[in-house]
Order: sequence, then C-alpha cells, then structure tokens
Amino acid sequence: MFDANRTDRLKRRGPSAARGRPGGFTLIELIVVMVVIGILVSLVLIASANAVQTAREKATQALIAKLDAALADRVDAILQSQTGEPSNMQRFVSPSYSAQALVDMGKARFPSTSDRAYVLAQVELFLREVPDVFYVQNVSTGYPLNFAANPYPIADADADAMYVLPLGTGWPYSAALDSYYFNPGQGIYGASYGVAAGLYKNLGYLPAGYDGVDNNGNGRVDEWSEGTTVPGNSDATDELRARIQANLQNHQHKTARAEVLYALLVEAQGPFGSIFNREDFTDTEVMDTDGDGLPEFVDAWGEPLQFYRWPVFFHSELQRGLRFVSDAAGNTAFAAPYNGMIDQREQDPLDPNQQLMAPAWWSSTYSDPSGADPLFPASQFGPGAGNMSAAVTLFENYFYRLHEPLDVTKAAIGQAWDRGAPGGDFAARRAYFTKFLIVSSGPDKELGLFQYDDAGLKADLTTAASSAVSPSYPLIGLESTAAPLSKADLTSLVGGSFSIGQVISAASAELQAKGQDDISNHNIPAGGIGGSTP
Repeated sequence: MFDANRTDRLKRRGPSAARGRPGGFTLIELIVVMVVIGILVSLVLIASANAVQTAREKATQALIAKLDAALADRVDAILQSQTGEPSNMQRFVSPSYSAQALVDMGKARFPSTSDRAYVLAQVELFLREVPDVFYVQNVSTGYPLNFAANPYPIADADADAMYVLPLGTGWPYSAALDSYYFNPGQGIYGASYGVAAGLYKNLGYLPAGYDGVDNNGNGRVDEWSEGTTVPGNSDATDELRARIQANLQNHQHKTARAEVLYALLVEAQGPFGSIFNREDFTDTEVMDTDGDGLPEFVDAWGEPLQFYRWPVFFHSELQRGLRFVSDAAGNTAFAAPYNGMIDQREQDPLDPNQQLMAPAWWSSTYSDPSGADPLFPASQFGPGAGNMSAAVTLFENYFYRLHEPLDVTKAAIGQAWDRGAPGGDFAARRAYFTKFLIVSSGPDKELGLFQYDDAGLKADLTTAASSAVSPSYPLIGLESTAAPLSKADLTSLVGGSFSIGQVISAASAELQAKGQDDISNHNIPAGGIGGSTP
C-alpha cells in the first residue's frame, strides 16, 4: 500500500540519508592511524640505530683484536730475542750494591754482570721497540719527537747524547780525547731508530732521514738535518722544512698514541720490522684526523685508538690495577688490587724470575747518599718511597712503576706483593706489567682514562722544562699509567699521599662513568671476534 507520508519523509531527508553513512575517516580515526604509523617508524628507526651501533661496536672490536694479535706477535718476538751483553748502565744498576758502595767496601768499582742486568736489557729493548706516545719538542735538538724519554743523569753540552738508547750509550769515555763523545746507539728519545722512522717518513722527511743510517757522518742517525736537507737547493730545503713544521704544529696530543701504534705495526723498520701494509686496512680504520700527516688507527666513531705500553694502573680481568669499590653510603673509592694472600699474583713477562722484586736490590743500602756516584746523584735518585734503593728509583724514572698503586705500607698482611711485612720498607713491591692496552672511547667518544689535552700537556711540559726535571715526567708519571683518575688524584697518588679506601674526586667518578662503554683488548669477548689471551 502506497504510503504518502513515508515518501514525504524521504524527500525531506535528502539523498544522503538514502545512501546511508558518509565515506572516509573521522578526525579521531586519522589521529589514531598517524600515531600507529609514528610508533612503527620509531621502532624501525630505533632498530636501525641499534643495528648501526652494534655494527660499529663489532667493527671496533674486530680492529682492536686484529691490532692486539699483531702487537702480541711483536711482543713475543722481542721477548724471545737475544739482547746480547748488558750495557754499562744495566750492569751498574743491577747489583745489590751501588758501584760507589763497592768502592767503599774495597771492591772493584765496575760490578760483574748479574741476571738482573739481563732483565734490564730486556726491559730497555722493549722500551725502545714498543714506544707508545710522543710529544713535539724543539727541533733545534735535532730530533723533534720525544717518546716520553728522560735524560741520562750525566750533564754535558751535548743534549742529544743524554737520550741515546740503551741508557748511557751516548756517554762512553774517550781517553784519547779526555772527554765523552757521541755514540748513536740503537735509538734516541725513547724509541729505536727503526720505529721512529715510521713517524718521520709520514711527517715528510726525505729517505735519508728515516733509513737508520748516519748519512752525513756527524755521529747521529736520522736527525733533523738528514731528513730535511735537499742537497744543493736551499729553496727546496726551506720549503720542505716549512711543510714539516706545519705538520708538527697541526699535531694534537690525543692522536699520538694511535699514530705510534700505526708506525709500529705498518711503517716500522729495523730488526722487528712491520706486521701490516696500509692496504690491510680500510679508509674508515686509518685516518689523519688532525692533519699532521701521520696516519692513525681510529675506531668506528672516527676517534683515535689509545695505546698504552705498560698500563700499570688499568684494572681488568687480565690485569690487577686500581680496584674501585663503593662504601655503604655509595661513595666510590679505590682499594688494593689484592684481597688477600690466596689471590693469584700477576707475573711480569719481562721479568719471569722476579729479579726486580728481590729485597736486597730494593734495600736502601744500594743508595749513595753522598752523591759521589755520578750515576745516582743524590738530588735525583736518593732513597725513595718505602726507603727503596736508588736503583729502584732510577728504574721507575725511565720504565714503569714497581709499586702498588696505593700507599700499601699500611696494608694488612697479604695485600702487598710479598704477602707480608705490613709497614715494612718493601711492602709496596709489585710485579708489573701484564698486558699492553689498546682502547676505544666507545659510542660516547669519551675515554674513561686520564689523558692530557693539548693545553694541559703544553703547560706541564713548559713547567717541567723550566725546572730541574725532564718534560717527560708528566707523561710517564701521569698519563702513561692508564688510570681512570683525574690529574689531581694521579698527582697525589704518584706522590704517595693516598691511603687505602680514600674516596676519589668527582672528576674521577666522571671518568669512570665515561669509561663504561670503552672497548679494549682487555674486554673483547673470547671467540667470534678473535681477541687474544695475555
């Protein structure tokens, strides 16, 4: 039956009512869709970023493992090499009595060769064939790079001779000349000529400046004049020297350790040679980030790797350095590396028979407080911390610490190296070192170890040069220990004013936090990456 009223109602509603609900999305529905898409995009970006981060970490681990294995091969070759007869200095330092003390006892002044002299020869060989850092010094000395070397303690007009390696080799006495004369030895300023060649070559030296030969017959090897003189062409010489000087001025300290490591493994000359060629690395693994002409090994974030030859304060599963603890209040502090007598002690691969730990050698009876012995001037090598001998003081001045990193003369029995004699003269003895360190600052690009910046290093070098000490002391005493401490803490620690459990500064706590993501050859997981064992 026809319904006129229904027809009128449909007409009043219009055509849309006849078709039902309109098409498209409401505003709320669009917002929901956009939120879902945003979440999905965020998840994809996060996953992508994590994948990139993981890839960078694995790439850095792989590079460090590769360098670790190569450097371990070099170290093994050095440890297995024959050092030959010890030098005069090594023989003088090795006995349990100083040369002057022997004279006073009516014995021969020149001591016979001891087993400890061969250990010292091994340590010196390692020193010059595995340098780990340098700083730029005055070119007028003949050698613009100093590999953290202290001068041999006999003064003379020839400054270079005080740095010849092995120590003291630059000072043989000539009866005919009634004076000392320069002997080039096997290295200078802390590095062998063959290792230094890898740096001088890339600085822009001529081949005569890095070939390990005394080309101009002046008694020196690979000095400034050999590497920067173009025969018969003063203009070319000036241009070459200006270019090298510009490279030296561009150098930044944070790249030095990576540059030395590259020189060691890629460019080194001499009996131990090099391990790699430049073609063994990609352009992302080797860069020149400071524009000084010296290639550096860099991590996947473009930061130079840091290399430490004997990082005596570094603590890891491979090595007992500074051990950090927290007290009940949550304050960070450091404590002795060993908890007691049952802890396994680390061994020094350079001194397998513990010759450097002998109590008689540490005894202060070795010292010559009168200063009559020119090798041990009382002003520099008198009895040291723990009443140790001048011989131990001299060793630590040139090589590495033989002390616990804490004031352990007040330690409980068993915490010191010799596991006893708390408060005794030699309770601080410690057998160093265990493992060299190659470390990346990780994703945050902040290294968890103390390192000089350019201004701080320049200031300390200037201060040291204006006093009676060598400019190398700041590097040897502070940075080269590879400690996660601030400069102030390190200065106090090296000075012996710390006590066990002393709370470290806020700056050191910040360094520790920065080091949480550091990647090193001490923490690379076994297998997969290829990390080596100590």
